[in-house]
Parts: sequence; structure tokens; C-alpha cells
Amino acid sequence: MKDKLVILYHTNLSGNPSAGPTYSVPKQIEAQSEIDEVLWINTTNARVHKWEETGLFHTCEEYGFNTLEDLPKPFDKPDVVVFESFYQSSDVRLAKELRRKNIPYVIVPRGALTKKAQHIKRNKKVLGNIMMFRSFAKHAAGIQYLTEKEKADSGNKWNKNTFVIPNGIVIPSVIKKYFSEDKIVFSFIGRISIHHKGLDLLIDAIKGCSDELLFKKGAFNIYGPDDAGSVEALHNMIDEKGLGNLVFLKPGVHGSEKEEVLLNTDVFVLTSRFEGHPMGLLEALSYGIPALVTTGSNMSSEIQSFDAGWIGETDSQSIKDALVSCISNVQEIPRKGHNATILAKEYEWNKLAKGFHSLVVECIIRKNRSI
Repeated sequence: MKDKLVILYHTNLSGNPSAGPTYSVPKQIEAQSEIDEVLWINTTNARVHKWEETGLFHTCEEYGFNTLEDLPKPFDKPDVVVFESFYQSSDVRLAKELRRKNIPYVIVPRGALTKKAQHIKRNKKVLGNIMMFRSFAKHAAGIQYLTEKEKADSGNKWNKNTFVIPNGIVIPSVIKKYFSEDKIVFSFIGRISIHHKGLDLLIDAIKGCSDELLFKKGAFNIYGPDDAGSVEALHNMIDEKGLGNLVFLKPGVHGSEKEEVLLNTDVFVLTSRFEGHPMGLLEALSYGIPALVTTGSNMSSEIQSFDAGWIGETDSQSIKDALVSCISNVQEIPRKGHNATILAKEYEWNKLAKGFHSLVVECIIRKNRSI
């Protein structure tokens, strides 16, 4: 196998500023381009300035892309194609062409194959799996999961050739050094999707220890855009439980505004029922902010191993217990924040790109042996 792989990235990014892949996928591709020859094709009409700055981003329209022959050399005959999604018919069409030409491909499903994700719109997914998507997964040279938990929760029925490479992070130039002395600022930053992000569980947990939180001057700032009416529903939950003096809904934040919010946060909160690999959480850790997370966040074991926060199961009672532990041990917040920066360094993009190259080469070799 040659030193540099020719890799075609095939994505379906919408450009949604609140979606993790909007940031993580371009960073992954950019890091990989330092090691391999890379071309990136996005199949939607979305254009983001940061994507174009990479010099790697292209749309289907630029090449009139319908088949590999439409692409410039050497990407008309790539060593491997990487699909950064799962339930997309355009991916399946290209995968069929790849199989005809004995070109291997790798799928990054980003949580789509976990048991919990499979139960969302279950009937539609069962039919789609039967018709095309199970074959799409089965014939891949490998499936890249973002965490060991995602791999375990997805099972081995999709494809036996799997590996784990997580999302990465760019370590910021500034980190949080000073934490609040007379209050505790908790922040959630992400899509306001009540079920997915477990915000209903969080509200119930806050209600369960509201007296303790008020005594410690705790405040929960929830930043994010609406998702199918979730903001109004969450407002109603807060009002019904009388938590208007503890929980505050705010618009989504990005860029420098997001950095300012993070640097004014004492504890980052992510109580998701399920995740792929949460970029918002990784970003918070990189700023030196400890996190309070559920097992559904897919990073609870790492945070526990590095002592970088507080862990709860994916239920309101366990989240309440984690909150009580946090506010009862506020002196631990700075130390856990320092540990968060150590954990974040495990996810630097350049380190991950080298691992991806090696593992993809192994997948290609196994695939060629089986042909």
C-alpha cells in the first residue's frame, strides 16, 4: 500500500450552525489532507465560508458529479471513499458504483446505527434497511464509530469490520482559569431537542434539588435554536415546575460569542439520551470546563477516567444525584476543569488523522483479501 491514500469524502452536510458535523467533518477532512490526497464533495446546496477556506470543499454541481468519471484524476479512481452519513440515498447510489469497480468504502454513521437511534422513525428505518441500507453497510470495507459505546450500542450485525476514531478538537488559545466564587453557572449549548438531549430529564432533576441550587445560587443557561417546537414546550416545562428563577432559555451562540459564554461557564451540562460523539462537549472540555453528563452522552467513561466532571445515568433521579454531588463539592470544579483540558488533548485532530490512515489501510487490505 502506498504511503498516501487517495481519499474521496462524500458528505451531506446542511450547514446548520447548531449541528456538530458542520464543524467536525470539515476539520476531520482538513487534518486528513495533511497526510493523504483528499477531495471533498458535499451533495447539498449548502455553502459555508469556513468550508471553502479549506480549499478542499466542492459541490456536485462544480463537477457535474454523477459518477466517478466526472471527477478529476486521481479521484476518479480513489483508493477509498468515506461516507460521512448513513441514511442518504445518494450514498447508496455511489456505493453501488464503487462495488462494481472494486473500490472500497468506509462509513461514518455518526450514531445512526445505535439501538436508540434505530427506534426513531422505526418503521421507516426497518423498510429502508431491508431495501438498501443494510446492504450498504454490509459491503463497506469498514465502519468507523466515534466512541466505543457507539460501537457497542450498534452491535456487530451491520459489518464485522469496525474501528473507533473519535471526533477531534482544535485546542483553543485561551482556557478558563477563574471560576465563580459566589454562584455556579451551568450551561447547555446545542439544539433544543427535548427528547434527544434529555432536557426533560434535566428539568426534572433541577426541580428535585431546586432548594439546594437556589441556596448555592445555581443558574442553568440553555443556549440553542428551536427544534420542532421544543423551545415553547421547554418554556412550558420550566413554568409548570416553577423554575423560572433557575433555568433560562437563550438563543444559540456561535464563534466568539460562544467562546465568551464558555469562558463564563463553571460546569457544562449534557444530559442526552444518545449521541454520536458530541462536539459541543469536546469543545467545552478543551476550554477547561468540567462537565456533568449522562451515559447517553457517549463520553461518560472518559470523563470519569480523567475525573473531568460528574456522571449520571440517563434518568432524572441519577442526574439529580450528580447535580447534588457537584454543588456539594464546588471546590472540586477548578481541579476537574484542569483535568478536562488534559482529556481534550487526547482528541487533537492531527493525532486522530494518523490513526484513521492506519486503520483504513488495514480495512482496505482485508477487503482486497476477501475479493
